[in-house]
Amino acid sequence: MLGIKTIPYCKPLRFLIGGSRMPKKPTYEELEQKVRDLGNEIIEFKHMEQALKEGKRLNEILLDSLPHPAMLIRKDQTILAANRIARDVGAKVGGICWRDFGQSEYIPEKDKQYINQHKGNIPPEGTRCLFCLAPEAFRNNEPTFQPEVEAFGEFWDTWWVPIDDNTYLHYAINISERKKAEEERKKLISKLEGALAEVKKLSGLLPICASCKKIRDDE
Repeated sequence: MLGIKTIPYCKPLRFLIGGSRMPKKPTYEELEQKVRDLGNEIIEFKHMEQALKEGKRLNEILLDSLPHPAMLIRKDQTILAANRIARDVGAKVGGICWRDFGQSEYIPEKDKQYINQHKGNIPPEGTRCLFCLAPEAFRNNEPTFQPEVEAFGEFWDTWWVPIDDNTYLHYAINISERKKAEEERKKLISKLEGALAEVKKLSGLLPICASCKKIRDDE
């Protein structure tokens, strides 16, 4: 018949794929509920974000109240918070403690050479300050103390205090004046001991009367 082909009957699209139906169109009430749920999630997220900001601000206030350098540091050596004194030295949030606060001065020499030769890249095995006891603090889960650390031309009693499994408080107390006073005291004691030895030496040369203990005048 005039070469006209018969077009086979096609079922509606919803019956073509395995006989399954098209997804049901949500009702107005369902859409309205989804919008409400999304709004609640956004509000909750904003509250969490505000709480994080408040927590960060509180950490900074507490750290700034300390009269010596103090930082909250993550286990991977990232600075999470730093007080004003630490920031004045070079610490910055998101920075690396040994690089920004320590200014790369106190890491092993071989690591300094690697960094210089590789355009500032950190050695594959990482690095840390030679006096750093953070690994010991985490391993023992207790505050760890290093006395008389010499850094920045001063002497410091230094602490690493675990806060949780991934964060520690690091602070250092400047003891330079106390150490200077101790050195002066040691020098004074040494001088006094020397003077006493001279007195004893001279007293041995003087003729002393055995009965009255006075210097004997033989004339």
